[in-house]
Amino acid sequence: FIDFIDSGIQTKWRGPEPFAGDQCYAPLPDSGFGKQYVKNLAFYRDGLQPWQRGLEIGMAHGYFIIGPFVSLGPLRNTPEAATVGLLCGCVLIGMISIGGL
Repeated sequence: FIDFIDSGIQTKWRGPEPFAGDQCYAPLPDSGFGKQYVKNLAFYRDGLQPWQRGLEIGMAHGYFIIGPFVSLGPLRNTPEAATVGLLCGCVLIGMISIGGL
């Protein structure tokens, strides 16, 4: 048998149907912090043009490509680490783009 462990979390239901996903209250997404965090993402922020959204999202995700080369590459303790990381990231994107030919 499986023992029931009381975690102390209480779930509030908003309607008569408890199995509908839109009526369940979750603590993080329905809190003020969660709503404010999602509102500040570039995809949902008011007043941005589509190219500005794309630029901001692309720059944020670009650090995932360049970062490992800068911080974990063989030149990580040299002044040229950022430049070499940028070039390696560009080469990586180029190889991935050309690889589909």
